[in-house]
Amino acid sequence: MKNLNILKQMFCCILLLFVMAGCDLQYTGDGDFIDKGSKVATHRFILNLGEINLNQKKSYKFKLKNLPSTRFTIGLSFVFDKPTKIAYQLSETRPNNAVISFKLMDNNEIITAMSNKKISSLTWSQQANNKSGAFIYSRNHSYFLPDNSKEYILTLDVNMQNTKQQVSTVELVLRGGGWK
Repeated sequence: MKNLNILKQMFCCILLLFVMAGCDLQYTGDGDFIDKGSKVATHRFILNLGEINLNQKKSYKFKLKNLPSTRFTIGLSFVFDKPTKIAYQLSETRPNNAVISFKLMDNNEIITAMSNKKISSLTWSQQANNKSGAFIYSRNHSYFLPDNSKEYILTLDVNMQNTKQQVSTVELVLRGGGWK
C-alpha cells in the first residue's frame, strides 16, 4: 500500500513538472494577451497593445515575446462612438484617413512591414450584425507566423494625422489561432 502511494506521488510530481514546463511559453511582452481556449473557431489569441491616437503624428513601439506559434494578423480595432447601419465599404465613407506605417522585426531582420498606407484604403472587416466596430488590416502585410523562442519588436508610426472627425476608439491588436 505504501508503494502505491509513493507511485501516485511520483506520478503527480512528474505531471506537475510537465505542466510547469509548458508555462514557460506564456506570453511575456507588452499589452494584454488573451487565450480564449482551444475550442474557439477563430481568433483564439488576442493581443491588445493599447489605444493608438491617429489624430497626431506619433511613433509606438512594442516588445512581443513568447507568442504562440500560430498565424497572427496585425490590425487596428475600431470601436465607433456612434454606430451606424451604414457599412464602411467605400473608402470615402470611412471615418479615418490617417496614414500609417508599421514594421515587425526580429533581431534587426524585418519580418513584415507596411509603408505609408491610408487607413481608409486598407481592408475593413465588419461583422454583418454589428456595425459598432471594425478590424482594419492589410491583406498583403499584416500576417506573420511567430517563432515562440524569439522576441519581436513591432513599431507603428502615424505619419499623417487623421483630418476627419474622430469618431472611434482605435487599438492596435494582433489576432490569431483557432481551429477553423
